[in-house]
Amino acid sequence: MKALAGNVLLCCFLSSASMAPQMTAPGKAPALPAPTPPQKRGDRPVPPATSVRGSLAAPVSSAPILNTPQHSPDQLDFGTVADGGAEKKTFRLTTNASGYVTANIPPGPFQVVEFREMGPVQGESKNPGGQSPVAAFGAVRSRIRYQEGQNGPFQWSMASNVEMQLDIVFAPKIRGGSAGPKSATMNMTGPGPRGNWALTIPLRGTLSNLKVSSEPPQQKYSSDQQKNRQELEPAQQRERLRSQGLSTLPRRQPK
Repeated sequence: MKALAGNVLLCCFLSSASMAPQMTAPGKAPALPAPTPPQKRGDRPVPPATSVRGSLAAPVSSAPILNTPQHSPDQLDFGTVADGGAEKKTFRLTTNASGYVTANIPPGPFQVVEFREMGPVQGESKNPGGQSPVAAFGAVRSRIRYQEGQNGPFQWSMASNVEMQLDIVFAPKIRGGSAGPKSATMNMTGPGPRGNWALTIPLRGTLSNLKVSSEPPQQKYSSDQQKNRQELEPAQQRERLRSQGLSTLPRRQPK
């Protein structure tokens, strides 16, 4: 019996010794991760803290800078013009950088006839940034006129934020050709805040079969109307002289 009791005590001691390493001292248990709540349908995932912090620190971008200057219109339509006639249209452009602006139209019925540089309006108010309001231009600062048949390219030295105007004339002539629609392209180049810009302005017009006459049309009369005019003209002239206190017209002496 003593031997059996000793064996039982030995087994209990060994089993308790084998279980001792698996037990952890109180207060040193590892922290378990917090359970993630189930995501609802339509919820957006929360971005990491680093991305939120980086987005808040990023500077606010300014509005994009347009390299092409403001201009109008985008095309010029001169309508129908008779043979020997002319029609004029004006093209406007506001520079956005200083430098040389060039315009070129191929030889033909379309031609640049005048260039104008516009000055600012007198007494205009300034914006808080010190810039003038858009399209605040008044009197002509400088003007250049071009002769008929003077072909380009034309070039002008311009400052920034200045309006320039081009008068373009459509003066078609048949001269052995044919009537109908005519077209050309005005090519323009100049400096911008992000390099040089280029514009293509379509020019359209139609040449009519009608011919412009330098003499005013004379009214035609029938034979009866012509006879009445010959009878009434002397009487009307005598009445006009009598109202002015003058003598009447001398009568013709019979032959």
